[in-house]
Amino acid sequence: MYRFRLKSATMAVHQEEGDRHGVAIIIPAGSVVTSVEPVESRSGFDRATFVTVEWDGKRVRMFLLDRVERGERVQVAGDGYFFEFKAS
Repeated sequence: MYRFRLKSATMAVHQEEGDRHGVAIIIPAGSVVTSVEPVESRSGFDRATFVTVEWDGKRVRMFLLDRVERGERVQVAGDGYFFEFKAS
């Protein structure tokens, strides 16, 4: 699982179990989301692809494109401390 810090506010959809329709929410800039499903192995993506992430104790769906364009990957040390991951 990878974590991403959002550089700008991003729309997501929260859906309670059993509900047919989700509710649009805004995840604030600076929030950290955790990928629930592996997407790094996908070759290419379209703007309509949704991925599941965990945020604020909830599973929500967001556009993969938003996670790619607005998120920067962060690493987690054993004690849960977040630090920026910068590729050289």
